[in-house]
Amino acid sequence: MLDFNLRDVISFLETQSPQSKLYIGCDSSCFKKNDEWYAEYVSVVVIHKNSKNGCKIFGRREYERDYGKKLNIPRLRLMNEVYKATNLYQELSPYIGTRSCEIHLDINSDPKYNSSIILKEAIGYVKGITGLEPKIKPLSFASTCAADRHRWFGCFVEYPAWGMLYHKNGFRGIRDHTAFTIRDDKWKKVENKKN
Repeated sequence: MLDFNLRDVISFLETQSPQSKLYIGCDSSCFKKNDEWYAEYVSVVVIHKNSKNGCKIFGRREYERDYGKKLNIPRLRLMNEVYKATNLYQELSPYIGTRSCEIHLDINSDPKYNSSIILKEAIGYVKGITGLEPKIKPLSFASTCAADRHRWFGCFVEYPAWGMLYHKNGFRGIRDHTAFTIRDDKWKKVENKKN
């Protein structure tokens, strides 16, 4: 698994124009190991080059014990996602400059979903710490899509414009007119010519 070093993100960010945008998010899943529950957290930084020329996704994984008593209501794990995304923003904030930045939360505002139980708490925390209004589902692609992709495929991903994403086993992802290059032999670049 290739996890980013914060210095790599900062170095790449410093080479980007002030028009570039940043999206920060975190996603998690829980699993059982030796009769104890653990959580895997995947934090991502998506740097959208010039806000129009594709993006680069940096991601990292962390594993922690999950002490949440109710697995069907993952309050503690969801708030840990919020804390990790906010902390990542704080680490990067001295280098963001005038670039636009969003924090994406994997939280649904619809009460029929369990994540809605922390909606106000999470939004209040992010606003209080960063001053930013966080994005929630369905607008929180950094936490819902980018972090998921990093969790399952674990690599640095770069998406220039126009193309499709294919896995050697036939998986097809990103369909929104983006191509990619990935530092991992499981993927290949597929050009999609726009007519």
